[in-house]
Amino acid sequence: MDLVHKKPSTGQTHDVHKPGDETSVEDRTEETSFRCTSIVVTPTGRSHINQTDVVDTLDASAEYAGQSPSVNKCGSTEDISRMKKHILKNLFVQAVGFLVMLTSLMGLGRLQSSLHQSEGLGTVCQAIQSMFMILSCMFLPKIMITLLGHKWTMCVSSLSILLWTGANGYAVWATMIPASILSGIFSAPLWTAQATYVTKLAIGWHKITGENRQVVTSRFFGFNLFTIALCK
Repeated sequence: MDLVHKKPSTGQTHDVHKPGDETSVEDRTEETSFRCTSIVVTPTGRSHINQTDVVDTLDASAEYAGQSPSVNKCGSTEDISRMKKHILKNLFVQAVGFLVMLTSLMGLGRLQSSLHQSEGLGTVCQAIQSMFMILSCMFLPKIMITLLGHKWTMCVSSLSILLWTGANGYAVWATMIPASILSGIFSAPLWTAQATYVTKLAIGWHKITGENRQVVTSRFFGFNLFTIALCK
């Protein structure tokens, strides 16, 4: 009679690798450990935990699933507070800059036909601005933002508005026509970079705080458009 010896049950379960099973015990263990943390083994045999990769992976998965990403767990409260203040400062500075610039631009634009009545100079300048702005919208914003970035695109484009404002102090055909052409060309990159920059600030706030992206974007644009409305 053949005797079958059975091992006493210890309450523990063991994974058995079957030849046809595609996921081995090592693969499942590695997958489980990756969900919890990322372990890096150094050449000396020691291992350390890399939490940044895990947070980035979880955030990417959450964004892909349409959920809010987790707050940066590797950053301290002081770091998060400093980043939030930096975003709010940039939002406030660009809003105030547009408020000052557009106040003079819109004021002079509405008075062009009254200030420069000689041979219809004011009306012609406004038509030239609009025409070159339409042409510029087709290609220039993407080129300038790619080469200069959003901040420098706004700074360089603002110089054309200042030039046009200054040209109104000596309004003749030789000064107003070139200034109107330049202001029309650079108006498209200016507005495109401004809107994209506000969107980037909203996305940064969303990633730091975990708030809904659409809500944050609407809030930031609401503040920005409020300052622009004060120019009228």
